[in-house]
Amino acid sequence: MSYGKYRAAVISVCDYDSEGVGYSSVQEDFPFAIGPDVFYDTISNIRKPWGRHPVTNEPLIVTEVDRYTSTIDTHGVVSSSAYAVPAQGSTPDVCIVIVQVSNTATLVDIEGAAKHFVLGVDDPDLYGDPLPAGLLPYEFDAPIPAGRWTTLRDGMVSRGMDATALDNWKTNNPDATPRDFGQAFKNFIS
Repeated sequence: MSYGKYRAAVISVCDYDSEGVGYSSVQEDFPFAIGPDVFYDTISNIRKPWGRHPVTNEPLIVTEVDRYTSTIDTHGVVSSSAYAVPAQGSTPDVCIVIVQVSNTATLVDIEGAAKHFVLGVDDPDLYGDPLPAGLLPYEFDAPIPAGRWTTLRDGMVSRGMDATALDNWKTNNPDATPRDFGQAFKNFIS
């Protein structure tokens, strides 16, 4: 069972382990936790062999099965994987990770955190549903809205990125999407 609802790219300030390997703390900062299983129905009137009794060697027959569904105790980042991680000492010292989150609120929380920025979100979601209106400004393949570009640009500059290089890139790519920025990101790292 997949608990992810949205797939998104997140720009994070890099943390580095003792060996200098960079990573994003987004999954640690927004942990996901499974809750207890909850009973939802019973399937009866089935006769299915599923093995043999260890002593009598008689067939074991299933005649009834209770079904349970898992619950979510804490919504958060279900999984993350690195997309672009600079070496320690690089400028800017940020990385891009691809995450799956369990709900919209997690994306809002990530966006509000000082060390993370939601670059883009896949449309449709992982269930094939269109993004809700509140997430449309984050859509991977739509041009980055001016206000989001300013936030992205200023955040990158605050982490050491050359403002002129970013401004030139945006001038040359006026309808740039989050996907375009993600693909160009590796060229920005020095």
